[in-house]
Amino acid sequence: MKKALLILLPLILLAPVLFFRTMQPQPVPSNKGTETSSQAPESNGQDEMVRSIILPHFVPQFAPGPGREQFLTACVSCHSPRYVSMQPRFPRKVWDAEVHKMIKVFGAPVSEQQAGPIVEYLMSIKGVE
Repeated sequence: MKKALLILLPLILLAPVLFFRTMQPQPVPSNKGTETSSQAPESNGQDEMVRSIILPHFVPQFAPGPGREQFLTACVSCHSPRYVSMQPRFPRKVWDAEVHKMIKVFGAPVSEQQAGPIVEYLMSIKGVE
């Protein structure tokens, strides 16, 4: 048993070293002449280990309406437009409670005069009567 342990222990300890040594990153061939302006700038002429691309970022467009500017100024400073656009349709009572919760509990920089138009705008884009 001791003899088997003496043989297996070094193999067990060396296995991760041997495994990770064989997993060295391979250079990616350069695509010189096929790059477009939306790709990363060229390097110093050597093959790069990692390539990157720039993906388009689509921001949801919010419909024009009363309260839109207050909504964009106050709400989108903390919440992403996508987060807001993914919310379900709520009745006025729920939107009013949500806006006031953001003001009172989370300290949203919204005055009481701004809260009304924000609720109205939320009702126009994500409300249900």
